[in-house]
Amino acid sequence: MTDVKTGAQPVLVKEHTNTVMAANRSVDGARAVTAGGGNNEIIVWDTKDGAVVRKFQSASKSLWAVGWGKDGKSLA
Repeated sequence: MTDVKTGAQPVLVKEHTNTVMAANRSVDGARAVTAGGGNNEIIVWDTKDGAVVRKFQSASKSLWAVGWGKDGKSLA
C-alpha cells in the first residue's frame, strides 16, 4: 500500500502469489481488500499493520474488481 501524498509505503503486503487485479479501501480507511493473485483469492487487510484479516476464495475464474458495500462490512 502506498501513501499517495508522500509516496511512502508504510505497509508492504506480500500474501498474493501473482498480480493483484483489484484493490479498494474501506470507507473508514481501516481495511483494504485486494483480489486476484493468480489463484482468485480475495484478501482483507488491516491498513495499519498489513495483517491479513480474512481470506476468501472466489468461485469465479477471474477477478477484475472488488469493492466495499455502503455499510463498510460487506464486499462486492
